[in-house]
Amino acid sequence: MTSPIERMRARAEAFNVLGLSESAAPGEIRAAWRRVAFEVHPDRTGGDYADFMRAKAAYELLRPDGEAGAPSSASATRGFRTGRSPTGARPRVATRRVTLGAESVEACRALLKTGEAGEPVPEAAASAAGHVPDAVERHGRSLTYIVETELSKGINRVALPTALLEDNRRVKPRIVTVRAARSGAAEVRVPDRQRARLFPGARSVTIRFGQS
Repeated sequence: MTSPIERMRARAEAFNVLGLSESAAPGEIRAAWRRVAFEVHPDRTGGDYADFMRAKAAYELLRPDGEAGAPSSASATRGFRTGRSPTGARPRVATRRVTLGAESVEACRALLKTGEAGEPVPEAAASAAGHVPDAVERHGRSLTYIVETELSKGINRVALPTALLEDNRRVKPRIVTVRAARSGAAEVRVPDRQRARLFPGARSVTIRFGQS
């Protein structure tokens, strides 16, 4: 039998697994489960069985009462312990590296030329250094984009594909602007406010410049 504190901790961890705040509405919980299940499903390239089962257990614990087949909170909590998978073993979340395909790279390059409004970018932006990643590493819901080119002093514009966070396979790049005090290799973390707006569902987004 689980204690109230254990149940509270399990629920908090379940919200975290689905990338939600604890004030999330039932519809948000269902949408988050569908999104995460799609991303990590074992039948999908780059999917992970442990991540999928962990997300499933989180949803079973949090899904609204009254849904068909919904387990009781006690049984769901027994299947979902903080930091553990439904089998009781701590899942090892592997870092998966994906080299970007030609379609993703071309979409990013096109975005640097036209901007997100679909029109030629202003002269000031066009003169800024432009970067396109070659690969992305994913660890759970944390993304690290690998960019071979180094940062340039001043304004840098980076086109980053967000397809890994979408419920479809369409390439959907977004522009992130980085201001550098000097040129060279660097690691830049996208600020939380910008991350939440451009990369919904991601726990963190980092860009590594000057690496391969």
